Amino acid sequence: MKQVAVIIGFFCFSFVCKAQVTKGGNTYANVAYIVDGVSAQKETIKPQDVFSKDVLTGRQLTAIYDNKGLDTLTIVVTKKGAIRYYQNKLSAFSREYESYLKSNNNNDSDIHYVVHGESIESKGDERIDALYKIPPEKIIAVTFTESSRANGNGTNKVVLIETKIGE
Repeated sequence: MKQVAVIIGFFCFSFVCKAQVTKGGNTYANVAYIVDGVSAQKETIKPQDVFSKDVLTGRQLTAIYDNKGLDTLTIVVTKKGAIRYYQNKLSAFSREYESYLKSNNNNDSDIHYVVHGESIESKGDERIDALYKIPPEKIIAVTFTESSRANGNGTNKVVLIETKIGE
């Protein structure tokens, strides 16, 4: 059975597939999963791909998804979905960054990010987390620079992100 769900922001207008889950002796007949804004079956969710997960029940659920027939809604953001989110967010502030991503199939692994003067050194989950959590309304500017390396091998790619502080 499919129903239309309205999820605020990143998860707009997804179709929700219902499932049945038994947990702790309780059976929940109407459980739905949304992965990166799209309806999914639980079997398609790989634990190693999950960036964040929110489980909505009761009042939380009805506040977003106005259907009392649904027992539980699990909203999953994968690592790829989180990367897409922060890349889209930062691209809104820099055409150069957006162009670089487009020409490199959205691969930003060779970009060094600096947020309000602080370098984000890590690769992987920590970097994804730091960039994902920057509220769009706090971003003042995003500057993409590309310069030749001193040794002549390749280029340095840096994204400088200026944010509002203390608001």
